[in-house]
Amino acid sequence: MLMFLSYLFGEYNDAAEMAQKCQSLRKSRPFRGGNEAIETFYTGVVATEMVRRELDEDQRDFWREMAVQSLKSMENWASLCPWNFSAKLSIMKAEIAFTNNKFSAAAEAYRVAIELAREHRFVLEEALANE
Repeated sequence: MLMFLSYLFGEYNDAAEMAQKCQSLRKSRPFRGGNEAIETFYTGVVATEMVRRELDEDQRDFWREMAVQSLKSMENWASLCPWNFSAKLSIMKAEIAFTNNKFSAAAEAYRVAIELAREHRFVLEEALANE
């Protein structure tokens, strides 16, 4: 929950610290319950933000890998329950595309995320994708 709030309020360094802790937990305890998918989503979007902010190339690589791993996990979640996770997956795809300077792919993924979030009534995800 704190990572979520830190991300929403632009406290990216705090969110990044929490994302790293979540990643460590994921390795030591593969399934931790219902919040895992939400942690995965916010870990991914925090990681993409850190790729854009980080000056050190090694750190950018670290965050880029974390974003890719989060995306793979979210693809799994979305395959199990598209209704709940498809908008989140599209946001993550958009963020990664934007981070990689693939702006037309990012725009399309944001558009899809907005549409899915609106259709499934996930107001927060719709707002994030619009932002």
